[in-house]
Amino acid sequence: MLTSSYRILSARNSIIFVAVLGFLSIRKLSAGWVSDGRGYEVGNRRRFVSALRMECLMLLGNFFMYGQLMVYYEKRDYDKLYKQAKTKLRAIASATLITFMVAAQLIHFLYFASEEVQDQFFDVSAFLFGIWVNLLGLVAGCFIVNSVIRIFDKVPSISPMLTRMRQLPYISSLMFDRRCQIRAVLLVAVAMSLLMWYGSDDIVVKQVTIPVKNFSGLNGSVKIALLSDIHTGATVRRNQIAKVADKLRDLDVDAVALVGDIVDGPLKILANRIEPLWGALKQHHTYFVSGNHEYYYGDAMLWFAEYEAHGVRVLNNRCEMFHGICIVGVNDVSSNKSGIIGHHMNLPEAMRNCTQGASRLLLTHNPSSLSKFSAGDLAKIDVVLSGHTHAGQFYVVAPVTWLLWPYLYGLYDIGHGKLFVSAGTLYGGPPMKMLWMSEIWIVNLVNDTSQVVDALR
Repeated sequence: MLTSSYRILSARNSIIFVAVLGFLSIRKLSAGWVSDGRGYEVGNRRRFVSALRMECLMLLGNFFMYGQLMVYYEKRDYDKLYKQAKTKLRAIASATLITFMVAAQLIHFLYFASEEVQDQFFDVSAFLFGIWVNLLGLVAGCFIVNSVIRIFDKVPSISPMLTRMRQLPYISSLMFDRRCQIRAVLLVAVAMSLLMWYGSDDIVVKQVTIPVKNFSGLNGSVKIALLSDIHTGATVRRNQIAKVADKLRDLDVDAVALVGDIVDGPLKILANRIEPLWGALKQHHTYFVSGNHEYYYGDAMLWFAEYEAHGVRVLNNRCEMFHGICIVGVNDVSSNKSGIIGHHMNLPEAMRNCTQGASRLLLTHNPSSLSKFSAGDLAKIDVVLSGHTHAGQFYVVAPVTWLLWPYLYGLYDIGHGKLFVSAGTLYGGPPMKMLWMSEIWIVNLVNDTSQVVDALR
């Protein structure tokens, strides 16, 4: 007869196997269903498949975290009475942890739920998912540190140093006592999450001056307000949009650039939420280019028509002359997968009507799109403004994204011109963001060769 612990282990391994298999195979298995969609449905279905794959990854993360955290209740030589109490506490902790993980994991499915269901559950699930991300990052960090210590313990030249460190108060507990580590991780994860939640919609206006060689702008300067990644919908509600609008009204700029991921849902659900933005944009010359999230939920073309109806110029692979410079906009790099006929990214087409000799400002949501442009086309661009990365959004995620992405945040030299990547105006998914990283940038393009200077305002 199988023991209880063996059955649990077998079930766990089976679920892990299914999660890995699902992540690897679901995209191929669903290819027919995705391609059968009509128009924008293709992009929506593709997003749903991505959500399923993310759920598989989260499930694996849950097993990893559960195993690392429940070490807190490892069997020890306690008396019988204490063991009974410990068993009850372990059962309560296990149930609480599993409930937390399940609630956090619902977030990706809730994007596809009705407005009524979202109103009931989204805020709670998104907040718990934010804690989940912070917790996973900290648990993984401790796992790496503990693994390195175990390896170093076997190195004769290093183990004496570790022995001395074990005698130091506080440091010894944090580095070598798993129970102390777990308590610290839980405390830091919750505290970090609360701080990030509190500051997530505290929008900071920042400035950067970018000198452009042979700048053609009128009066030698053009100021652009750069907004991206507002993600209206999900946990970004009307009051957050009102905060963005209030900041915009106070800005002394020549134009506004909305560089993608402005919405995270269909127009019929979000029309009321985004309304405060329209009033603020009326006083500015505003340009928009699409991001990947515009194609995830509902028909993106309805949103583009809504922008145009409110006086926003949608740069769908096209350009406009403004104050002596050519503002060029391309569709998102993923737009060719949206299912919308003729929708793709096309820089040569977008630049076609630029006036000869005019400085060129390119608006493109994802900075990785630069790798898709030919060297010749990119050499014709003076400045690129992007978003998409959120600068990692989470402290525990930022180091990983910094290693993986060539352009994460800030100003980059791309040869002939400059690339500037914003961390975004608000946040995506969980209502949490690194402090002072919800931002609107005033990008001042000048005819100057001096050092780039940036400063907070």
